[in-house]
Amino acid sequence: MPTDEQFVIEPQWPIVIFGCGCQGRIVHERMGLIDDYGTHMTEITFMPTNEMMQYYGLSKNNLNALGLITRQYPTSKIIQLNNDPIINSKMILCDFEWNDTPLTRNFPKTDLLESYEKELRRLKAEIASKDEELIQVVSRQTEYYDKYLGKLFVAIKKITGKTRDEEDFGITTPEEMEYGG
Repeated sequence: MPTDEQFVIEPQWPIVIFGCGCQGRIVHERMGLIDDYGTHMTEITFMPTNEMMQYYGLSKNNLNALGLITRQYPTSKIIQLNNDPIINSKMILCDFEWNDTPLTRNFPKTDLLESYEKELRRLKAEIASKDEELIQVVSRQTEYYDKYLGKLFVAIKKITGKTRDEEDFGITTPEEMEYGG
C-alpha cells in the first residue's frame, strides 16, 4: 500500500520559456498594455530558475522582495504553449533582455505582426488627422451659415415681414403650431 509520502501534491505553476532556453515560473501576467510607441505589451511576473540567474548573472538585487522579476515583452513575441486555464505556459521569442535568438530569427510571424502593428498605428494616426480636418471643415461651414445665411434670412424677414417658417407653413402663433391651426 502506498504511503503518504508517495502522494505529496506539489503546486503547479505555469512556466515561461525564453528564446535562449532559460525558464521561470509565471506568477502573474497582465495583458493589454501599450507602450509609448503603440506596441501591444504583456507584463509577466515570474520566478527565475537558478540556471537563469547564473546565465544572466542576476543577483538578489535584481529580484523584488518576493524573489520575482517583472518585465514587459511585446505580445507579438509571446506564444501560448497550451490551453490549460490554470497552468498556461508561454514561450517568448526573444531572450530575457529582449535580444533576438536563433528561435526568433526562424520565426517570421513576429516580424510580420510587428510590421502590421506599425502600419495599423500609421493608419489610425491618418484617420485621426482626417477626423480633425473634417471637424474643421464642418466648423467653417457652420461659421459660414451663421454669418451669411443668417444675414440673408434677416433681410428676407425685413422685406416680406415673415420668417421662412411662417411663409412656408402659414403658421403665425405657437397655438396654431401646436394644434395645426
